[in-house]
Amino acid sequence: MKLALIQLNSSSDIEKNYKKFIYFLELAKVNKANLAIFPENTFFIGSIDEYKDVAQKIHKEYLEKILKDIEKYDLDVVLGGVPFLKKNTDIVNRLLYINKSGVIEKYYDKIHLFQLDNSNSSLNEAAYLKRGNDIVTIEKNGFIFGFSICYDLRFPELYRALIDKGANVLVVPAAFTYKTGKLHWVELLRARAIENQSYVLGVNQVGEHESYGKSYGVTSVVKPMGEIISLSDRDEDVLFFDLVKSDIDKFRNWIPALKNRVDFKG
Repeated sequence: MKLALIQLNSSSDIEKNYKKFIYFLELAKVNKANLAIFPENTFFIGSIDEYKDVAQKIHKEYLEKILKDIEKYDLDVVLGGVPFLKKNTDIVNRLLYINKSGVIEKYYDKIHLFQLDNSNSSLNEAAYLKRGNDIVTIEKNGFIFGFSICYDLRFPELYRALIDKGANVLVVPAAFTYKTGKLHWVELLRARAIENQSYVLGVNQVGEHESYGKSYGVTSVVKPMGEIISLSDRDEDVLFFDLVKSDIDKFRNWIPALKNRVDFKG
């Protein structure tokens, strides 16, 4: 299964971001990818004061267009995090799995909302988002994809729950900040891959964003044994990669750590 992992430098200009989205869809199609994965905040990254208006705009003006364009390019797409209206009032950060027919097959609402000690920081997601509750997977081409978003990466129990639902490819679209990314991004991706004996796909924003700060980039595929293939921390780019089922089976058979798990009751 051929993947296109797309590293973006999104802005607060939705239309500009949408043009980039189409450009990378075209690139994925030309390179015969089966699935294109976009990072968190694909269509908007900016001031939280605009977030509700953006959620309404995407829902009313862009969603139908997104689905039609994906159908035109004839490949599955993961939109890694979109401001989405839930019951017309609550806003969630929603990952959408859209198939090549332009149908939303699954969605995942971000469970762990990023917070800093400084309650006035624009990075306190709990101030303007509602968290999700559901663990979500989908089976495609013999693989079971498990979904998460950015800050979720710091919570290994989420990935154990995904593994318990059969996941063997863990998807992590993100807008991981440069400071924390430089310290933790690759280390956390590799940890989640090795401990769960699964592929991990870390698809990140990159570079400076107005009203937000700087994202780390280094979009990466981590193989089940921990080998890593990464883009740079500087540029928008696309990483193409072929998933191989035997990579998963080989490691899980060699060191049967998932079968050797012990349930602790405290």
